[in-house]
This record gives sequence, structure tokens and C-alpha cells, in this order.
Amino acid sequence: MKSGECQQIEQEAVLAQVSQGLLEINAELETDYAISQILFVPSDTPFKSVYRYLVVELIKRIDSQGVFLVV
Repeated sequence: MKSGECQQIEQEAVLAQVSQGLLEINAELETDYAISQILFVPSDTPFKSVYRYLVVELIKRIDSQGVFLVV
């Protein structure tokens, strides 16, 4: 990697983490949520596990009818 160049995350890595998060939260909540679209920026965080975490937290919020702040 060149100096000043961002490490990029691969599409397959994001898909794998999102899928794992979805499986985990559906099992935990005994639900059947699905994801129809995944959008990400390749230069976003290189820590793949963050995508699994975000899916779990977002679905928990949706399932509990939590409030989302739109700014």
C-alpha cells in the first residue's frame, strides 16, 4: 500500500459479515428479517466485524420499534 493510500474493504468481506450478523440476530429474536440492499464505501473501516455489529444493532432497534433520529 502506498503512503496516503486507504486500505479498502472487499465487497465479499462486507457481505459475509452482514450475512453473519443477520443470521445471529434472527436466531436471537426468533425472527426472519431480510436485507434487500447493502451499501458501503470501499474506503470505509477496514474492520470487517463492524458490519456484523451494525446489522445486529439496527435490527434490534427496528424490532423494538426504536426511534431513528434523522438529521
